[in-house]
Amino acid sequence: MNIKIDERSATACPLVLAAMDVAEAIYTLLSTHPEEYWVAALIMQRTQMEYVLRSAFFAKAASHKELMSFRKNGKMPNRGKRPIYIADVAAEASHHLGWDKAKLLKTVKNHQRDLSGVVHGGKEVLAIYTMHDTWGDLTIEWDELNHHVDNIMVFVQLALSVAMVLSPLDAEAMDKAVRPIYEKAHAYFGDSAPVEV
Repeated sequence: MNIKIDERSATACPLVLAAMDVAEAIYTLLSTHPEEYWVAALIMQRTQMEYVLRSAFFAKAASHKELMSFRKNGKMPNRGKRPIYIADVAAEASHHLGWDKAKLLKTVKNHQRDLSGVVHGGKEVLAIYTMHDTWGDLTIEWDELNHHVDNIMVFVQLALSVAMVLSPLDAEAMDKAVRPIYEKAHAYFGDSAPVEV
């Protein structure tokens, strides 16, 4: 994509690449042994979302001072006296990148609600690992994971859009670069829209 190397791209692009790697790892887990690893995949999905949102924030919304502070200490900036929360990151990123703010915030809120307890070892973990007579039996219907898989695909597309924003390619060259991925995403979703974003 011929992205120019500077402090901003050297912050946003590694987060994009990490989000893509997480998506690939989730795919590997779910395509090989979904009945054993779907909980780990959900935990990774939350990480993927945060990587994408941080990449979007640092691609455009963050000030130069915030960018450099993050590069130095790895901590998200404060807004006043409080840390910037993931919903704030999503709101600012959506504004600067032209994403649908309402849909993105709804997805982020749903992710946090659905996945935080799994990530942090809350009551959701207790319920998952004791849902069958044999504790640790993680058998579920695949349909219960469909919306999560859809969201993983959506966040892959959002990560790609962050890289596109940083790229100086003209429309024709950009189309050539991203067309295969775009077509694969549309083939995955078919004629229907994705569940969340």
